[in-house]
Amino acid sequence: MSFSKVSGSSKRKCEKHGQAAKKLCSNEGTEQETSLSSLPKNMVHLGDGLFVAVNTFQKQTRVHIRVYKTDDNGFLHPTKVGVSLKPEV
Repeated sequence: MSFSKVSGSSKRKCEKHGQAAKKLCSNEGTEQETSLSSLPKNMVHLGDGLFVAVNTFQKQTRVHIRVYKTDDNGFLHPTKVGVSLKPEV
């Protein structure tokens, strides 16, 4: 894997084809900025910046418990503080 500068930003490239890497995970509502007043359906606010979200990635369901920070514009951004759990039945 290599990195290259494309229009002033770094993008990860595939070594074989030289094409930009494809997005692997996409959930409804993640394409736009998330704020406390417009949470996606798969996300629940527990208080004090703590959120729970459920999503599917590569056919595996995951439960994410994560701390989010609010920026100056009121948009939420995930921090490194949190866990991802695989529910077992």
